[in-house]
Amino acid sequence: MEYKTDLHIVNSAKHNLLVILEPFAEFFTLEPDEHLTITGVGGEPGDNFEIQYAGKYVMVHAWPNSIATVYRDGVELDPEDQVFPRDDP
Repeated sequence: MEYKTDLHIVNSAKHNLLVILEPFAEFFTLEPDEHLTITGVGGEPGDNFEIQYAGKYVMVHAWPNSIATVYRDGVELDPEDQVFPRDDP
């Protein structure tokens, strides 16, 4: 049996949120009130995502021996070319 788990991320802020999927270095923009689902497959039962939040971005780390896929409204997303948001002008 293949181990699978979903992580749901909702942006309740009034600004865009950058979601970074590691260790793949994939970037996704989450607009206010939008949500993403990240599905991880592989590894062992009980393995899970690690999440780091830093204001304008969220970094999601998949676990070893897993494959992670990002969905918006059930549609698989391709990674975007992004830069980290900056606080200075």
